[in-house]
Amino acid sequence: MKFSISKIILYFLSISSIVTLTAFYFFAHKDLIDTKSKTKLELDYFNTLRSLDNLNTAMGRIENFEKPFVIASNKLNQDDISNNYLIATTAIASIKKINHPNFKSFDIATLDSIVQERIKLSKIIISLSLQNKPDIAIKLHNGIAEKILTTAFLNKYKSIYDDAKNSRQKSLAEDLNNTDKNYRNISFFIILLMLLILTSLILLNKTIIAKDTIIKDNVLYRNIITNTSDAIVICDKYLHITFCNDAVKKIYKLQEKDIIGKMPDDVFGLRFSQKEKEEKYNSLLTTGHWQGINAHTDAEGNFIDMYTTIDSNKDAQGKIAYYFASSTNITPVKKAQEEAEQLSISLAVLNKQLEQRVKEQTDIIKEAFERVQDGFIATDTNFIINYANATIKPLTNFVDSPIETESIFTIFTLITGNNYKELIGTCLALQQKKSFNFSHLRTNKWYRVNIFPSPQGLSFYLKDITTSKKAEDEIKKQKRLYEFSSKINDLIIHATTQQEIFDNLCDIIVNTGGFIFSWIGFPHFKTKKIVPIKWAGKEDGYFQVIEKISIEDTPAGHGPAGNAFRTASCHYSNDIATDA
Repeated sequence: MKFSISKIILYFLSISSIVTLTAFYFFAHKDLIDTKSKTKLELDYFNTLRSLDNLNTAMGRIENFEKPFVIASNKLNQDDISNNYLIATTAIASIKKINHPNFKSFDIATLDSIVQERIKLSKIIISLSLQNKPDIAIKLHNGIAEKILTTAFLNKYKSIYDDAKNSRQKSLAEDLNNTDKNYRNISFFIILLMLLILTSLILLNKTIIAKDTIIKDNVLYRNIITNTSDAIVICDKYLHITFCNDAVKKIYKLQEKDIIGKMPDDVFGLRFSQKEKEEKYNSLLTTGHWQGINAHTDAEGNFIDMYTTIDSNKDAQGKIAYYFASSTNITPVKKAQEEAEQLSISLAVLNKQLEQRVKEQTDIIKEAFERVQDGFIATDTNFIINYANATIKPLTNFVDSPIETESIFTIFTLITGNNYKELIGTCLALQQKKSFNFSHLRTNKWYRVNIFPSPQGLSFYLKDITTSKKAEDEIKKQKRLYEFSSKINDLIIHATTQQEIFDNLCDIIVNTGGFIFSWIGFPHFKTKKIVPIKWAGKEDGYFQVIEKISIEDTPAGHGPAGNAFRTASCHYSNDIATDA
C-alpha cells in the first residue's frame, strides 16, 4: 500500500501526539504520586513537631509541678505529673511510630532515654515526698542529676528541632527546584503538544481542502460523463457493469435496472463472432486497451453501430480495478455512408460512359504520378541554392556542372522565362506557403511548384503535372461536348418549330461547344445556291470572302457545304479556303 507524503506526515504527527500525551500522562501521574507522598511526609512532619511540643510541654509541667508537690504534698499536682508522664511517653511513642526522615532515629532514641531517666528521677522524688522525706526529695530535685537530665533534654530537643528545621528547609528548596523543573517539563510538553496539534490541524485542513477540490472535480467530471452524448460504461474487474450514463439508456432504450450488474455482451446484444470476442478480451488483458466498431442491438431489436474505446485502470498493486468504455453512435454516419453509396451507384448507372472515361483518365494520371519523381531544391535566406536532388539537374541543364551556389531566380528564368522574384520574396518575408504552375521552355512539360518557407530559407517541390493537366483538359473537353450534346438534344426535343431550332442552334454551338463561328444555310432552288439564314460567333466578313455555294455538282458545289447537301452526310474540312 502506497501513502502520500502528506499522509505519512499526518500519521507521524498523530503518533507523536499520542506518544506526547502518554508521556505527559505518566509524568503527571508520577508527579501526583510524588506530591501525595510529600503531602504525607509534610503531615508526618507537623505531627512529629506537635508530639515534640507535647513532649516539651509535658516535661516542663513535670518540672514545674515537682517542687510544689514536694513542698505542699498537693494531691492535684501529683495527678498532673502522672498525666504529663503519660503525655511524654505517648509523644515519644508517636515520634517513633511516625519515624519522619527529617528526624534522626538515633536522636529520637537518645531523647527517649533522657525522658525515661527524667521520669524515673521524677518518680523517685515523688516517692520520697510521699514517704515524708521532703529534704531528700528536694535535694534530689535540685541535685546534679536533675540538672544534667534537664540540660540534656533541652539540648537534645533543641538539636532535634533545629536538624528537623534545616532538613525541612532543604526539602522545601529541593521541592521548589523540582517544582520549577516540573513546570518547565509541563510547559515543554504543552508547547510540543500544541505544535503537534497545530501542525496536524494545518495538514488536516490542507487535506480537507484537497479532498473538497477532488470531490468538486469528481462532481464536475460525473456531470460531464452523465450529460455527454457518448455512451459511457464502467465495469468492475469481472466485467459486470457498475455505472452507465444517460446516453446509454437513451441509445439502447433500456432502464438502469436492466443494465447495472450485468455483462455488456448480455445487455447490449453484441453481434460478435466467438473469435472476435476472444481477440477483444485478449487485447484488454494483454494491453489494457481495445478500440473498434461494435455491432449492437437495442431493446427494440434495431441494429446500432458504435465506435468503442475500452481502457483498463489498475490499482496501487498493479491489478485491474475496473474498465472504462466510451462509445460513439455512428449509426447515422453509417446510414449516410450507405445512402451515399446507393446514390453513387445510381449516378454510376446514369453516367456510365462519362465515369468510364474519367476512370481511364484517372488511371493515366495515377500511372504518371507513380512513375514521375518530384524535384526538390533548398535555398538559404539569400535565395542561393544549397541542395538540389537528381531530378532537378536534367530540367536545368546542370548535369555536368554544379547547381549549388546558383541563385533560384537564375534557375527559374532559365526553365520558365520568368524569375518569379516578387512571389518568392513575399513567401520568405511573410513566411507563407506559395505555389504556381509553369510550362518548361525546352520540354513544354507542365510543373507544379510548391514553396515552403522557414527561418533558414526556402524549400521548392517541383512536380510534373503534364499528364494530369492533359487529362484535366481532356475531361473539360469531354464535359463540354457532353453538355453541348445535351443542349442540342434538349433543343430538338422541346422546340415546336423549325425556326426555333435555327434561332438557338448556332448560339449553342458557339457558346457551349466552344466554336468560333457557326452558321446555318438553306437551299434556294431557284438560284441553285445555299443561302445563310442564321449564324453566331465571329463572322468577320466570312460570307463576303467565300464564293457562292452551289447545290449542283459543279466546282462551286464541291466544297464541304455543297457536298454535305448533295450527299446528305457530314463533311469536315481543315482548310476552308482550299476546300471551299
